[in-house]
Amino acid sequence: MGGAVDVTDAQAHSAWIASAADQLGGCDIFIPFTSANSGVDDEDGWRAVFDADTLPLMRGVQVALPFLQKSDSGSIVTIS
Repeated sequence: MGGAVDVTDAQAHSAWIASAADQLGGCDIFIPFTSANSGVDDEDGWRAVFDADTLPLMRGVQVALPFLQKSDSGSIVTIS
């Protein structure tokens, strides 16, 4: 399954994860790996990191977790 999604769009991101799990017959592993770190060290730069890295990770785990719990080998791997 291939595709693209704007991870800062909470509804689109959640729907994309659920759709992928449905189409693939479940989810055995969830690896959220996005980055928006532009290297700008001010409040706006850090907000972009939070909005594109941290929040999508939390939302993605929430959506993927029910599928992972049904798997015999469900795993979450985070990369930072």
